[in-house]
Amino acid sequence: MQNIELKARYEEFDFARKCIEQLGGTFRRTIVQKDIYFDCERGRLKLRLNSDEDNGELIFYQRDDQPGPRESQYQIYLAPEPARLEAMLRAAYNVRTVVEKTRELYTIDNVRVHLDVVVGLGGFLEFEAVMTPERDHEEEQRKLERYLRIFQIEPSQLVALSYCDLMERKKVAYETKGD
Repeated sequence: MQNIELKARYEEFDFARKCIEQLGGTFRRTIVQKDIYFDCERGRLKLRLNSDEDNGELIFYQRDDQPGPRESQYQIYLAPEPARLEAMLRAAYNVRTVVEKTRELYTIDNVRVHLDVVVGLGGFLEFEAVMTPERDHEEEQRKLERYLRIFQIEPSQLVALSYCDLMERKKVAYETKGD
């Protein structure tokens, strides 16, 4: 599966909700998520546990670390026994980090909009344009760039890294400061 996504540091959730409404977006749900990232040779591998679901999701994805719209290739496996899968993964792989967040999920056409509050990192906004064979890649990228303007996201707010990488950098900075 493929999407085009972007992430930005963002605290203006009330303004974002108004923008979503003006664009005809739909609120889907608010969930608490726990993402357990595991070491892997290429890409990122995480087990996602959602507060409102009994199943987990094992997600593998690859994308370039660059700010602004970027292509992501991903695969999702619905995990009916997430605790058992987590134990197996922890036995086989090192845990890189754990990311916990509260996510408000909206959709605007084929774009998922996430308003995330990440424990230890703060507020973020993500756009994910879900690609299908009939969707034009360049048109979807232009759509996300248009959303940047509508949501008043400055280039300095764009984030190139995953939450996992941001947590690891924060930990390294904290450990360095503590010495």
